[in-house]
Formats: sequence, structure tokens, C-alpha cells
Amino acid sequence: MAGALTDIHCQRSVSAINYFDTAFTYLDRNKERESYRRYSRFLLPRYRKQVILVSKLMERDAETAKRSLEITLKELGTDFARLIPVALPRGMGLRAMKTTGRTTLIGKNGVTPEELVRYALNLPVAAAVIGMPDVAVIESCAALARALQPMSETERTGLEQKLASATRHDSLPYLAAGYRDGECSHLG
Repeated sequence: MAGALTDIHCQRSVSAINYFDTAFTYLDRNKERESYRRYSRFLLPRYRKQVILVSKLMERDAETAKRSLEITLKELGTDFARLIPVALPRGMGLRAMKTTGRTTLIGKNGVTPEELVRYALNLPVAAAVIGMPDVAVIESCAALARALQPMSETERTGLEQKLASATRHDSLPYLAAGYRDGECSHLG
């Protein structure tokens, strides 16, 4: 993570962000689950009861998923996982995922991260998963959440038009046919 993550950063972020997402298959260059290490070191010891922590499992069979869950809980240093109900008071449990297109949408036709996050947070979703590649992004997301203003129809339409060309290119690999987000063959 670029920049040093400290307890002060966590405290400021948790005041505005309470949903933290990771995945068993999110590995760094050293094939380690860096997000697990950061969460277990900085976030969970002090803020566990204040946050919703989600870790996705990509496995397709029960036994492998069980092993991944056990490793996840151990590496995160927690002994429980919250289950998010399928139906929330809005009638749906939708999450906005990859709201910045894994940063590939930022800068397309002048699109800013703030526009993308505002757009996602103005949709009828229970949570928006934004991504936190560094401390600056964490802090900007927390500030944005604190000051969130509704996006007008004109703003939404304008952003959609700016992004229309981005989805016609190979800039969003997860839109390609056959793409699977994470493979867990290492658990064999």
C-alpha cells in the first residue's frame, strides 16, 4: 500500500466507511493476501464491532470453500463472519462492485473518481465497493461519503455519456466473455 496506513487513518475512515471488502484471491506480487494483513493489523483489533467485513470466496465446491473460509478467518484474526441477508429493507441486497472499473475508468473523457463514486452511491444499492489501493484513496472515499450529495439526472446522464466509449474497448477485462474474477486452483 502506498503511504503508511496508521490507526489515525483507520479512525478517520471508520467514521464514514463501515463496509470493507476483500477476497481470498486478492494476492499481491508476493502471492500474499496483503489486504488480510492490513485489516488484521489496523482495522479489526479496534473496530471489529463497528465494521462490516466481507471476504468473497470464489470456489465452486463446498469443501474448498470451507478451507478458504477457515484460512480467511485465521489470517484476518477474527472468529466470525457476518452473513449479509439477501433481502434488505429496500427489498434487495445489491452492491455496486468495481465502481471505478479497477481504476481503468478514471480519466476516460475527463471522468474523476469522485464522479464514479457519487454515481454508485446514488444508485439504489446497499453498499458500494470502491477499492482502496492507497491511503489517499481511503481518505478521499471517507471524505466523499461524509459530504455525499445526490447526483442530478443531468449529472448522471452526462457521466453515462462520457463512459459509453470506455465500455466499447478492452479497458474493462471483466466484461470480456469467459472472464472469472479469481481462480483458486492453489487449494486443489
